[in-house]
Amino acid sequence: MGPVPVLVIPAIETLDTTELPAVNQSGLWASIVPALLLFERAPDEQAEDALREALQSEERAPERIQLAGRRAELAATARQWAKTASITAAAIAYQTPPPDWVVWNLVRTQLSNAGETRAAATITRHRPQIQSEDEARLWAQSMAHVAWDDDTATEAVALASRYSDTPSSRRACCPI
Repeated sequence: MGPVPVLVIPAIETLDTTELPAVNQSGLWASIVPALLLFERAPDEQAEDALREALQSEERAPERIQLAGRRAELAATARQWAKTASITAAAIAYQTPPPDWVVWNLVRTQLSNAGETRAAATITRHRPQIQSEDEARLWAQSMAHVAWDDDTATEAVALASRYSDTPSSRRACCPI
């Protein structure tokens, strides 16, 4: 088996809920904060259960996406690719358009499970911004397995130019 893909999930800010009396009284964070803190302290089965419960009760898209991201990270660490893909694919539907980091995490998971064509379809459908060399590599790995039109070829050349400071970048972005 290959290496475990590193899912990219924005950092959780440490919350002191005593400074948020309105939030405490309304119970908005009642299940979210404990689940996220448990995940940060010990990402294990107990954290997975707490995250799943919080996700089921949460209605706000940004919080649902964060909770799902943590669940997906646990599944990826355990090399449970189908579960990781399922969680991440569901998270994409929580917000339109989905955050780019969620789309890239789904692409990472699809590539880890020999789903290059699915990854290319995910990129084509959601059009996430490419903000790093890592994302350019993910784009190239995915798109190398589908037919290119003029727009795809143009994007490949643009990515190769943008990330051309290393030879591996040029090969990854423009594998032709």
